[in-house]
Amino acid sequence: MHRLDFKEASETVKAVDEELEALLRVVWGQAARERQRDLCFFLAKYPYKHFVFKNGRPLDPDGQPLRADLLVANLLPVGLILDNVLEVIDEVIRREEIIELPQSLLFKRQLIGLWELIDQQLNVEGRPLSNWTVSSGSRSLRFLEFPTQRVQWDRLRARYRQLSTYDKGAVRKLKEIDLIEMIGEVDRKSKQWATQILYFSSQWFKELERQLADPECRAPAMELASYFNNTSWASLARVRYNDDQLTDALTELGGDSDAARCKAAYLLLRHSLQVLSQRRPCFALASDHADLGPLDTFRQELLQVARLDRAILVPGYLQAGQAGFLSLSQLVPSAFEQSPEDSLEDVFKIILRARNAAMKQRVAVPGLDNPGQERTAAPERPARLDLDLQDQLLVARQRRLPARKHSDRAVLRSVLFR
Repeated sequence: MHRLDFKEASETVKAVDEELEALLRVVWGQAARERQRDLCFFLAKYPYKHFVFKNGRPLDPDGQPLRADLLVANLLPVGLILDNVLEVIDEVIRREEIIELPQSLLFKRQLIGLWELIDQQLNVEGRPLSNWTVSSGSRSLRFLEFPTQRVQWDRLRARYRQLSTYDKGAVRKLKEIDLIEMIGEVDRKSKQWATQILYFSSQWFKELERQLADPECRAPAMELASYFNNTSWASLARVRYNDDQLTDALTELGGDSDAARCKAAYLLLRHSLQVLSQRRPCFALASDHADLGPLDTFRQELLQVARLDRAILVPGYLQAGQAGFLSLSQLVPSAFEQSPEDSLEDVFKIILRARNAAMKQRVAVPGLDNPGQERTAAPERPARLDLDLQDQLLVARQRRLPARKHSDRAVLRSVLFR
């Protein structure tokens, strides 16, 4: 991490957010000269997939605890995202397996770490301790095809000898992030991609508090405080949400309150509702999404080597006229087991009810539909879906996005990933 005084950092801040730079300049100018040197910044570059926060603990780019003088309210640092994207991650634990799902995306120019600062200023009590997990770039990206077959794995192993011999059971349990980390050459190349964050020294907020208490400095300082308040809620609204609203929606779309007993249906509905309201990202085929990770490296060093489809699915917010994808086998893994606690029939029912309700809002939520059709009938329940068939269905049905001529409806598709 590199320390920058205000004059050194001002041009960087101005290039990203001119309004913020102007407000900081006024507060810096009002500070006593002996305190100005403490109003500094620290530039951090986080390589791809490195954690910025892990279970609420802020980390530096090397994975060590972040220096204490950057923590605001003794909890989190406040930083300005200078480029690329951070991914806020949900970690779902099912039978000792950790599944990482994208909960929200934080973009260039957004401020991170302000949530606890705002709670402190508003004297909020009873807020549980934060346990955010945030990464540089997207750890949850998915390859449209994965080297699950022996011939594909052997092509990779011919180039990367550190890979073990093919074992179908072991390969099926791998995630994209696991495969990347297993191959040292690919892992090193991926880390050349990085997200830059400019952290504020905690002295900025002590100085701001001091000026807010001074009648002569209060008006300009209040403008910066208002900026922080207003800006923080843009991120906060997508990171914090109220599960009570989702429980009500489950009762309405699920038909009765007993639907909550179907864990698969509840999880799927919760994700669907948040995706349709743009509070949670779904997956989309990556075109020019270099801000989410070193996608070209993965295409050239993994997918091309294994002779797989080069398409990559990345998280993104669903816009009008776009098609989005949810991963059924990731969201509802128990529904695909031999003796499931959740049934595919329950899952399909919840998809149908949610879709019919969503169509009233000029959106659609087809479940396992053919991409070329816009059906309204419930999808048929397969007699049995094994893991190999999931891959076959994914490749056969989702190789390309459907044409969306003369329509501005957003489409949310529930898709079988590995």
